[in-house]
Amino acid sequence: MQDGQLSSPTTRDPEDDTLLTECERETLSEPYKHHVTNRRNNWNVNITKFRRLWDCFMLLDAIWSREIEAMGKNVCDRNEVFPYFLLGAAHAKLHVVIDLCFSDYVMEALSILRGLIENVVHACRLLSRPELLEVWQNHENDSVSQRAWQDEFWFQKESRLFEGLPELYLAWKMCSDVSHANIDSLLRRYYPADGNEDDWGFYYTDGSAQDFPVMLSGILQILTDLEQRAFDETESHLRFDAELLNMRDKLRREKWDAFESLGLISRLADGSFVMAPQK
Repeated sequence: MQDGQLSSPTTRDPEDDTLLTECERETLSEPYKHHVTNRRNNWNVNITKFRRLWDCFMLLDAIWSREIEAMGKNVCDRNEVFPYFLLGAAHAKLHVVIDLCFSDYVMEALSILRGLIENVVHACRLLSRPELLEVWQNHENDSVSQRAWQDEFWFQKESRLFEGLPELYLAWKMCSDVSHANIDSLLRRYYPADGNEDDWGFYYTDGSAQDFPVMLSGILQILTDLEQRAFDETESHLRFDAELLNMRDKLRREKWDAFESLGLISRLADGSFVMAPQK
């Protein structure tokens, strides 16, 4: 079986290990060595080709980091402690999502993104409904506690857990559909290698090469939606940070400009990924 890379197929000599460190050249063996070299090559190619999108991801990370740091200094209400931890965990997942996206592992990025969305949504629900904190943290005490947790956080997700967060529910549902072990998500990852149905390759990026910037842009839009919802719930800790507000305004402008430069506004707006970007 072969690895298929859609957005930036590698043409490097399998023996070319110039992208590896000395330690990696000494310790890695095939096929993992090829995996690391290929991934690093894809990373370099994609950052260069989609530099404006990359810069938006970096600015978003800086914004999220600043918000987490500010909350860490200002949180004093016990009801905010666990939501703060959840947002911090979401930020850690953000780094993994960015890494996987630009390495061409978009489907794996969406799987991590699903957990990131859940962290943020749980944090938002606990901040908006602090009376649910006891239900959330004591769900393993007994069957009654478990049922209470399921009613608030598991069943009827669209109208309960994602109440008032329709764009995040759509994103979570999409990530769930592509990351679950079902026939549809599985079959679109395999292809006949060199037209030979006896030898199958595996696509880490679902779709065509032309779809890759759409997928990157869609993921960026989901991440900015998540940041916006988290900001809305924690604004009391952040609203006096003028530099943070300037960074958020800059991200909105640069994200829109990046989407426009790639000709993606109409594709995102017609539902080609999840939902239209907000200017």
